[in-house]
Amino acid sequence: MDIKLGDRIESVDGFRGWVRYVGEVAGRREREWYGIEWDEEKRGKHDGIYDGYRYFECRREGSFGSFVKPKMISGRQTLGDAVMEKYSLRKENITGSLVVSKPVELDQLTLCSVSGMKVAAIRPGDESIIPSVTDLDLSNNLLSSWGSLATNLAAFERLSSLTLSKNFLLIEQRPAVATILPSLKTLIISSASLESEDADALMQSCPRLETCVLHGNKISDVTKLANNAPKSLRVLDLSDNEIDSWEYVSTLKTATNLENLNLSGNRLRSISTRMYEEGDWQSLSTLSLSRNPLETWEAVEALAFLPRLVSLRISGTGIGSSTNDDLRHGVIGRLEKLTILNGSDITVDDRLEAEKAYLGEVLRSENSPSNPGLSYDGRIGQLKKKYSMFSAESLPSTEAKTVSKIADQLIQVNMRLKDGPTVTKHLPGNTDLKRLRLVCQKVFRLKKIEGLIYTEGDAGDPASTWTYLTDASVTLTSLPVAPDGVFVIEAERAT
Repeated sequence: MDIKLGDRIESVDGFRGWVRYVGEVAGRREREWYGIEWDEEKRGKHDGIYDGYRYFECRREGSFGSFVKPKMISGRQTLGDAVMEKYSLRKENITGSLVVSKPVELDQLTLCSVSGMKVAAIRPGDESIIPSVTDLDLSNNLLSSWGSLATNLAAFERLSSLTLSKNFLLIEQRPAVATILPSLKTLIISSASLESEDADALMQSCPRLETCVLHGNKISDVTKLANNAPKSLRVLDLSDNEIDSWEYVSTLKTATNLENLNLSGNRLRSISTRMYEEGDWQSLSTLSLSRNPLETWEAVEALAFLPRLVSLRISGTGIGSSTNDDLRHGVIGRLEKLTILNGSDITVDDRLEAEKAYLGEVLRSENSPSNPGLSYDGRIGQLKKKYSMFSAESLPSTEAKTVSKIADQLIQVNMRLKDGPTVTKHLPGNTDLKRLRLVCQKVFRLKKIEGLIYTEGDAGDPASTWTYLTDASVTLTSLPVAPDGVFVIEAERAT
């Protein structure tokens, strides 16, 4: 494929970047050079200025640029080429013998993955190669323009699910991009450096979207996204972005059918009820707030104003003490309608113990002004009436019994390759992502792990969550891991 300005490329040594210049470089014999702005600064040598002359500009400050010869750029291909390479005549080395498998019936193929195959474009006519495809995985490729990509994807009439994670796409902000994928129901674009305006443009392009996963990007303001979100939107994953204000989050109340919202790993310090009105958030039942720097119990108390909330994830914040029981008692005690907390069902006994412990703490501290945010009148009034036969001294304390740290307990961990069977291990709760990757490499005898995804729910269920794990410091406890959760491994097998 020809290479032009604005294209994405991969060098023969595995680095990726944007083409910012094509042409000659003064003082060098070769007539054709590519000026590249690399994704990683360690691959660059300058900012586009060479020998005092500016050949190109990098969008980021620093030494991200350098020149490479054409032979230093690895091959790129179209979607059609990648499909033919992977599915037409697949060759497998089994016990030293070369075996040619039976070709896949491409016209019957519904699930298609060409992840990591250096796909740089979709050409008109590619849709005729896989006319029945409904789920297309184009993650970890070299796609560069959402406008041209979506225009050509519109020809895939049955396409309902699209994965574009780890593609650094240019999202054009223009009306021509709007409403060009009318049949798409699931869109996953994680770890792609998307910003707030990009998310807004994507929403306008997909008027029937039901599930949208934008994990691990640079989104800070979701106001425009909320204003343009289709009424069909049910699941929205904004985990590991840069959202720092609940005022932005509150605009999502206009997404009237939104059931599942993932805000884990953002920068939220507080939750305000000032923007709530009767009738808001009528569908939201599942909310994830783990790994946000929430500071006080008032953030939990504010969640009582979400009328349908039954499932909450809120581990790894600044709320509560170091014991799991303290957090669990405090959250369950404050939120009457909650039935699932951090992936675990809340039993009748759990609620009874938590409410009594929470009420006991409140009653014992009512005369102490040093506990701001410990209680709020409405919920405490309910609990006082419910447990009127108990005195403050007879109610349990969240510190009444010594429990082992959850980090010292073993947690069930389910793991599998993308298309393989599930293997279950039991690991300490303080196992971090770096150690988990080593465990996965050993269990599956892998040469290299490209990516690790944590998912809950069935793959075909639009309410299932998919989180791309990139923070090496995340532990099984802080994630947290549910009994039905699975770590899906993107990897290269050892030879």
